[in-house]
Amino acid sequence: MVARAAILSVALTTSVCSVGEAFVTPNIAVVPGGAFSSHRAAQAARPRRPAAPAAKPARSGRDDAPLMSTSTDLKELGLTPELERLTKVFRSCPTDKMRQMQLLHLAQMGDKMDPALQTEENKVLGCLSTVYVAAEVKDGLIYYSTDSDAMITKGLAGLLAMGLSGNSPEAIQTVKPEFIQVAGLQASLTAGRNNGFINMLRTMKGKALALGGESAIRAAVEQAAPAAEAAAPEEAEESGTMASRITERLQKLEPLELVIEDESGGEESKFMIKIVSKSFEGLTLLKRHRSVYGLMADEMKIVHAVTLDTKTPEEAGM
Repeated sequence: MVARAAILSVALTTSVCSVGEAFVTPNIAVVPGGAFSSHRAAQAARPRRPAAPAAKPARSGRDDAPLMSTSTDLKELGLTPELERLTKVFRSCPTDKMRQMQLLHLAQMGDKMDPALQTEENKVLGCLSTVYVAAEVKDGLIYYSTDSDAMITKGLAGLLAMGLSGNSPEAIQTVKPEFIQVAGLQASLTAGRNNGFINMLRTMKGKALALGGESAIRAAVEQAAPAAEAAAPEEAEESGTMASRITERLQKLEPLELVIEDESGGEESKFMIKIVSKSFEGLTLLKRHRSVYGLMADEMKIVHAVTLDTKTPEEAGM
């Protein structure tokens, strides 16, 4: 999906929720692929009950937290102008269902990714579904192309591509993933999908970093330093290396063989995990991976990428 302004709009009596450049008529919902029926028009014309009082804002950081509400929230998230606009658009939608519809339309309206770009090099690791992210630099600005075999994930990738494309590598490094909660999209994120979203953003930052040169690297280091300092006390409480922590988590699968290799040169940010377990018998590859990622939920917040090799004893020749 090449980032572009998707035509998508929904207008209500008292609120408007639209992504892209679309003209909106009050009381009419523009639905791609079909006309607005007279029955639905009559429904839209009916007087609406007064809106319920807004819920009090809560702290961010929880998947189920209500929308953050103050104007300073967005300013603290390091968003690009387009990503800030899109965040406000999703936030203006009155229901979680409507926000999910917007994501699905982003997935449907985007240009199809060139199959030649759907390579192992462009595959996002650590996602339950297959996700591809490609990037190129034009006049010092980064542009993304994305695709996925799962529609919600494809919409999330498209949201990131639309919001980040056309910006400098340095600007992309400042974006914080918490904006997804401000946008009200946490209801669309399962635990596995949330990990996938984090990995997509990390991959996009990494590709921008690779294309951006020394100034982008310096911006990434400056951005990472405060987060590392804040996380240090909590991480200090964890005993052992990341590999030992992952090993401990995966003991619940009663592995007959467990091999964990650090592929990041000692930085503990990218791992290859080979595991043989009877618990995988009768499970599809997707369900096997879900069971592993579920046990590693805390570690996946820190680890950049994970490659899994999950087999039953029979498949491993045991």
